[in-house]
Amino acid sequence: PAGEHAALSADAGLVDLATRSLLEAAGPGPIRLKFLQGMLTNDVAGCAPGRGCRAAMLSPRGAVHALVRALVEKDAVVLETDTERLGPLQAELERYRVAAPVRFAPRPSAVLALVGPAAAEVLARAGVPSPPAGDEEHAPATMGGAAVRLVRAGDLPGGGFVLHVPPEAARA
Repeated sequence: PAGEHAALSADAGLVDLATRSLLEAAGPGPIRLKFLQGMLTNDVAGCAPGRGCRAAMLSPRGAVHALVRALVEKDAVVLETDTERLGPLQAELERYRVAAPVRFAPRPSAVLALVGPAAAEVLARAGVPSPPAGDEEHAPATMGGAAVRLVRAGDLPGGGFVLHVPPEAARA
């Protein structure tokens, strides 16, 4: 552990965020964004595709149901949350959607983090010349021959990156 910590502090390292999962919210764009705007604590509707924000879903009394990273894509919003909260989050969103034509489904993915001061250099060596720069900005990329979603994660130490990777490609 001491060697791994030193490597992450001085260079860069890849960390498996196995406790994170993805939930996809699909449906007509304006309706999908308006629904999530009312359910989450941050301005999801103000995010254009390629942007995102961290938010919480609260109970009517203000208790935190889940903390999420909401990433707006052209045809969906991807909610990254703790794996143990994924099912309850989906159930709660479906409970309140009433007649809104918004659909929720888990998105199979391995969630990894690339952290350390040399994280951007590692991405450049992997063929990603200009990774997202602003917190919660995200973009598709290809790494190890696989299509991934690369997210600039403001909540990671040192301003690292989160990668959403197809499960079968996570090892590569």
